[in-house]
Amino acid sequence: MKNKNWIVLIYSLIFLQNNIFATETKIQSIEMENRIVSLDSKKFDSWQYCASPCLEWFPYSVPSIEKNLGKQITIRKKIQFTQLNFADSIVLNLGAISDKDKVYFDSQLIGSCGNFNSAEAQCYDKIRIYEIPNKLLKLNQIHEIRIEVLGYFPEEIGITQYNTSIGPARLMFAEEYKSEIVKLIFLSIYSTVAFYFLFMFLFRTKEKDYFVFGIFVMSVVIYQFLRTQTKYSFGIDFLLMKKIEYSIFTLMLPLFIHFIRIYFKNPNTKVLNSVTALSIIVAVSFLFYSNIILYDQVNKNLIQPLGIVWLVYLFRYMFKSYKENHPDSKLMILSIIFLFFSLLTDILSDRGLFNFPRTFGFVFLCFILSIAMILAHKFVRLNNEVEELNESLEKKVLSRTEELNLTMKKIAEVKLQQDGDYFLTSLLLNPLTRNKNNSEFIQTEFYSKQKKHFEFKNKSYEIGGDISICTNITLCGKSYLVFVNGDAMGKSIQGAGGALVMGVIFNTVLARSEVSSFKNRSPERWLKDTFLELQ
Repeated sequence: MKNKNWIVLIYSLIFLQNNIFATETKIQSIEMENRIVSLDSKKFDSWQYCASPCLEWFPYSVPSIEKNLGKQITIRKKIQFTQLNFADSIVLNLGAISDKDKVYFDSQLIGSCGNFNSAEAQCYDKIRIYEIPNKLLKLNQIHEIRIEVLGYFPEEIGITQYNTSIGPARLMFAEEYKSEIVKLIFLSIYSTVAFYFLFMFLFRTKEKDYFVFGIFVMSVVIYQFLRTQTKYSFGIDFLLMKKIEYSIFTLMLPLFIHFIRIYFKNPNTKVLNSVTALSIIVAVSFLFYSNIILYDQVNKNLIQPLGIVWLVYLFRYMFKSYKENHPDSKLMILSIIFLFFSLLTDILSDRGLFNFPRTFGFVFLCFILSIAMILAHKFVRLNNEVEELNESLEKKVLSRTEELNLTMKKIAEVKLQQDGDYFLTSLLLNPLTRNKNNSEFIQTEFYSKQKKHFEFKNKSYEIGGDISICTNITLCGKSYLVFVNGDAMGKSIQGAGGALVMGVIFNTVLARSEVSSFKNRSPERWLKDTFLELQ
């Protein structure tokens, strides 16, 4: 029995010694000399937490997303000032706490965020900066920072993002303001770029890539603004901001892929249309539901995995453009690699796999500049082509005019030769077409209008296949009136050739009929012989 008591005593001493050592190592010494001191967890000055009800303290890493700790926990850290300037106001920067918090310094409440009686999320991404009253600050005295935290997400509670620190208020606020101002400057640049491309689209509506890229940039501007701390200065409802944030995040990647598709002139597909429609439906549905936990689950289990489909199409388009030796493919691929690497780190950081500062906003600036260079290069190429066309336009006009003049001159020469042929043919036809009727009983008149009209030597003529001949002949001692009308097939010179042949043959028959041996023929015989000769 005595041995058992000794064993219990030894274990008690060991336990007491460990607790004393642990307590000593968890006190962080701070020399407050006009600088900001980090309060993040280190090997010998870590934070501690206990679940509600608070019975036992455990090591706690700050910042981190702790899981399975319960709905409500208490976090504490012990510090000791070895040097302090009481003329400066001292503030605590506790990073982002998920979700609601009450912060005590030596059991006195110095700040809080959110209503503990509300079940809704209220400020889980807000950076907590609280001022410590000077009357509470003591040199070489152990102070305790105690944070009561009420979580919202089932598996996320505590100081989840950003770094914790303590320091003079003027330095702390200056650093925070500087960070926010830099972000707002970037957002102003992005907004200018977005409005520029949208404005360009109004004058160049065929350039749809300008419109899609402008909308994409504007969506990122809104998304990044909702990730800043400045949004809390406008008094906008927290739930409304989260609705817009999740909706825009859902549409950013589809907008970017469609920009790439349009820029490299790739067709739409049924799969791409289906995934786009699904993304739009999910984005719109976010605006009509008020459950942020549901948003987070849909984002992690649907939207982010759906990004694989978008990445497949992205790689497909980029590989195709690279294979086709598109002049902008290499720079575009390099920009996209940096952009998506930054986006991936942000997503993994949000999921709590590691703690890494968000870099998407800064990398996106480089991405915007690279895209601007690409579009500028495209515009320069088009402008150079236009300038080359303008420089050579006058020479081309003169060359084409000279060619046209030569062609017109040749045409005029050919036409002159043709009209000369027409004129010569008309001279041949005129004497063959005659009306020599001298009968006292029968009168004959000719009227003909030929198909082809032409001018030669400033005089008008016509030519065609119509021919009319009329005269008197004597057969078997009787006087007869002979007339013939012909219409040769063809137009202009072709018809005139037929009429010329007919006129020559018929006038030959008439001349031969004046011979005495032909005058003794009967009219019937004369007609038959004439028809056979013409045939």
